Amino acid sequence: MISPDLPLEDFTEKTYNDYVKFLVETLHNDVSINSYLRDMITTMHYLMREGYVAPFKMRAIKVDKKPIETYRDDELIKLLKKPNMKKCSFSEYKNWIITNFLFATGVRQRSLENIKIKNIDFDNNVVYVNTTKNRNPLIIPLNQTMVKILNEYLKYRQHSNTDEYLFCNVFGQRLVKSTSYHMLYQYNKSRGVETTGSHRYRHTLAKQWIVNGGDIVSLSKLLGHSSLEITQNYINYLVSDLSKQVNELNLLDRFRPHMYTLTARLKSNALNMNKIYNRINNRIKVLNLIKVGNTYIKENILELKLEFENGYICKNKKAYEILVYCCLANHFRH
Repeated sequence: MISPDLPLEDFTEKTYNDYVKFLVETLHNDVSINSYLRDMITTMHYLMREGYVAPFKMRAIKVDKKPIETYRDDELIKLLKKPNMKKCSFSEYKNWIITNFLFATGVRQRSLENIKIKNIDFDNNVVYVNTTKNRNPLIIPLNQTMVKILNEYLKYRQHSNTDEYLFCNVFGQRLVKSTSYHMLYQYNKSRGVETTGSHRYRHTLAKQWIVNGGDIVSLSKLLGHSSLEITQNYINYLVSDLSKQVNELNLLDRFRPHMYTLTARLKSNALNMNKIYNRINNRIKVLNLIKVGNTYIKENILELKLEFENGYICKNKKAYEILVYCCLANHFRH
């Protein structure tokens, strides 16, 4: 611990390193430690520039980055489903609006709390966000769905002028962080979603944007990041989604022309599978027979489906191979 009576001229690199060691042993939390260090580093750098303290390097500790948490697809479906307007309360309806707004724009909680009705430009379908983390105002485009939702919301929300906050408390005042968190917590819980957090929507937007083919430059501008490196941090933690895409693409199998690798490629595409199933169904209904050499074998279509879907080759191996080959060669046209 640094004594409050320590003269500035006696503040040295050793003093700083001892302070870092003290925080590490006391707090046991990298994020909390760096929050203390950042304040000190900013102050001491100023004193160094003014000549009160001999200059030396001061750095924060390295923090182990944790995977970014996002909402799952099934959770988003629950959260974004519009409530029954004849039965729901205005509070539930407003929370649904806020949920859609957070996911559609990716704004931070503090930005959301400071948006006023006049900041919504329905002529150009944008929202002007004047309160941001880096103090640079943002102009965020609104998709057509969000525009319709906001138009409907403002018809229900009673306001005397456009200088009022877009989302306010029951007294018409600006929402505070604790109130916003409690509102979203209760809303998520009522929808059967245990996880909560407004910033999670920001992460989820970034994830869905990239997974669905959006480019990183546009995403960076949408989120108001000062550099692409910050946006890249969002992408680096999409491990599960990347694993899914790696399995679907399976680049190794694309360059291995083998019968079973071809079927594996088809298995990764549900649309192709459905088409093949339909062709098999229709063809077997007509013939109900599969020719293997000089012999005709009756095969149950359900067994064929099971074998094809799971990649098994059971009792009628030759029949299975011919069936798959015919499907690939498009012989089952009807």
